[in-house]
Amino acid sequence: MPRQALDQEVSIHGRAGSTSRRGWRSAVAPTLLLVAVAIGAAGQEGREERHGGFAGNGAAGGAATRTMDGGQDAMSDSKTHGAPSAAELIEALGLDGHVEGGFFRRTYEATGKPRVDDGRGERFSMTSIFYLLTAEGPIGHFHRNRSDIVHYFHLGDPIEYFLLHPDGRLETVVMGPDPGRGHRLQLTVAGGIWKASRLSDGPAGYGLISEAVTPGFDYADMTLGRTSELLRRFPAHATLIRNLSRDEVPEPD
Repeated sequence: MPRQALDQEVSIHGRAGSTSRRGWRSAVAPTLLLVAVAIGAAGQEGREERHGGFAGNGAAGGAATRTMDGGQDAMSDSKTHGAPSAAELIEALGLDGHVEGGFFRRTYEATGKPRVDDGRGERFSMTSIFYLLTAEGPIGHFHRNRSDIVHYFHLGDPIEYFLLHPDGRLETVVMGPDPGRGHRLQLTVAGGIWKASRLSDGPAGYGLISEAVTPGFDYADMTLGRTSELLRRFPAHATLIRNLSRDEVPEPD
């Protein structure tokens, strides 16, 4: 589909890749296949402590996930030729496929602080993750969280965010490395807002951010957007919704 056809109100600078209708495993499979050899045994190391898939997440999770302190060997080659590749980042940061699209790993849970309960059950006061979109998987599909999320841009190409507010208003924000071009280095999305993201075309072939979530993230607090349901609620943004959502949303493992 031509880029200008995504939405009459929005100019999308991202890749016009198609969305998957076979769940998150199919959505990330091409990139996983490309990096499987590079990851090898190193990619398996530390997965027991990783916020991977759906196991051990949220308030019912076990001990705190270790903070980022590895990846030096995996990144050593990149020091000789500039920025790391997407495959190097996936290996070095120990990322897994995410249900929204892209890759992630939980890096922090506030285990040393009292849990909070605002009526939806106990949650960590804060959690944090790395989140990566790649040229092979450039879309973070529409979803809604009940907690507030602060996003921090780190590396790579700009990422465009599409925020559908409860009153139907569409807000677009570009996170990226150049504030002089209007890029945002930090973005706060309040709970209750529908959010999708798309990687822009660029030389890096990926965009890396972090997210801090408060109260801490739990999959029970996230709703994946179904195309049909979003179209009923936001008919004015039909083209955008069709391109950045799925009618068959993946189920937790």
